Amino acid sequence: MAVTFFTQSNNKKDIAPIWVRYTDNLSDAKTRTPLYIENGRLEKGKIKKFKINSSLPTNERQLIKEKNLSLDKVDQSMRKIERLIYDAINELPQKTKKKSDWLKKVVNQTNELVLKDHIQNWLDSRLTKKENTKDKYKGFKNFMETYTNTDILLSDIDFDYFEKLKAYCFDKQKDEYKIDLRFKSTIKEKTYRPRSINGTITYLKSVCSYAEDNGFKLKFNPKKVKRLKEYKAIKSYITIDELKKIQDLDIKIAKVRGNKVSLKELQIARDWLVISCLTAMRSIDMYNISNTNIIDNNIVFKQEKTDSNDVAVPITPPIKTILNRYNGFPPIDKSKTFKAWKQQYGRHIKLVCKKAGMNEMVSSMKGNKKIKTEKHNTINAHIGRMSFATNSYGKVPTSVLTKITGHKSERQLLTYINKDAVIQYENLHDKLGEIFKL
Repeated sequence: MAVTFFTQSNNKKDIAPIWVRYTDNLSDAKTRTPLYIENGRLEKGKIKKFKINSSLPTNERQLIKEKNLSLDKVDQSMRKIERLIYDAINELPQKTKKKSDWLKKVVNQTNELVLKDHIQNWLDSRLTKKENTKDKYKGFKNFMETYTNTDILLSDIDFDYFEKLKAYCFDKQKDEYKIDLRFKSTIKEKTYRPRSINGTITYLKSVCSYAEDNGFKLKFNPKKVKRLKEYKAIKSYITIDELKKIQDLDIKIAKVRGNKVSLKELQIARDWLVISCLTAMRSIDMYNISNTNIIDNNIVFKQEKTDSNDVAVPITPPIKTILNRYNGFPPIDKSKTFKAWKQQYGRHIKLVCKKAGMNEMVSSMKGNKKIKTEKHNTINAHIGRMSFATNSYGKVPTSVLTKITGHKSERQLLTYINKDAVIQYENLHDKLGEIFKL
């Protein structure tokens, strides 16, 4: 008798599910396991690790080591499944024919995997090259490990679990948290926004559905789990007149009190803000861009989040002035991680907009509450993209605009932009035309 692991030869995807086969004189059974592996890494039942070349940069060698550690975990899981199969065989009468249905039940034993195992299996099946998506997956995993008891079984998850998870994230501290052992902490550290909670719910539903697809039984229908009601955010953007003031702002005479930031850093943040408002760049695109993206009279780049085709945005006079000032793009401190740089950039442009006089009171959202605050407080690292889309709609051809913003349709674009501003400017095309002539 023999137990062998393999991947389907007709699977052309980068990541392939691992199958297991059991054979003896009477039996030839096979079933899919919950495990996944990079295609080509499993040959003749054995895992092939990545070779580490000493000539590679340190960060690349570290990345390969991490991949090999993941392969070690897959190998350990395979050996565990192998032991389960042999143990199950020992409990059967001799000369019993083993069928694929029997093998599937042995491999997918609900009492062998806890929630954290199912989360990891789901993550392994959804490998992605997009950094933004990786961060979301990592955030979900960290949240589940921090706030909920991931040693619970899949059979312990039901509609009640989801309802208490929503309340745990959103409501004030409640007595039932103290007696519900499915949650680790009894102290509320943070109240999450409905959108963030719904993201967690969606991922957890996917984990449960994935487990069900692999032979595990659920006590509930994931499709019937309800999401929290989300209140639409009030969309702030920088108008053409405000952008003109920001562009002309003399940073040298701006007084900075109580902020540990140099005038040079504020000037760089101001210039990146102008560039983003005229190109629809996301903060991740700004962080990754270099002077090699300047081609002829265009800035050509691939949007990191949408993984779209190359976007070509013309270098208008304001952008050209900035590029001449630095002999290329304004410098970005790459010693900082993207997350740290983005947080710093967000703080700096708030201060820039305050100095530019964006101090009128506007409506904003804080959690699910509508509040009044000064407009510069609504500015964040995403504001350039929103401003470009809002100010350009109705003047720049929609087919061109959606290619730049990465939206798939005009309908999708309209859910993104500030519609009130479009209505306000729809009869002022001459003013909108000045977007590239500041």
